[in-house]
Amino acid sequence: MIKQILTATIVVLLAACQANDIEPKNTEMLAGGWQQTEISAEIKKAATFALEQLGKPAVEISSISDIQQQVVAGMNYSFLMKLSDKTQYLTTVYQDLENNLKVTKSEKISD
Repeated sequence: MIKQILTATIVVLLAACQANDIEPKNTEMLAGGWQQTEISAEIKKAATFALEQLGKPAVEISSISDIQQQVVAGMNYSFLMKLSDKTQYLTTVYQDLENNLKVTKSEKISD
């Protein structure tokens, strides 16, 4: 009887120790940290908004690359936007909790 209780206790203790060694699996989106991401509807919306703010009505977005996002009180989107006039802009757009957009950075990096 004592041998069975001792064996059961050891099994429970080993299981408890192993449970503490398990790492969280969902660490992709950490608040405050920039994370690489793929193009999405939100990114396209942010890029279109940024282009409108540039005031270039005859220009279109050729490509969007180097995409990152950052969880804040809302979301920051950062991307390289290449335009049909061959200019490129490193752009950051903030989306607040009510889905309002604001360009916080728009740096022309080439002509």
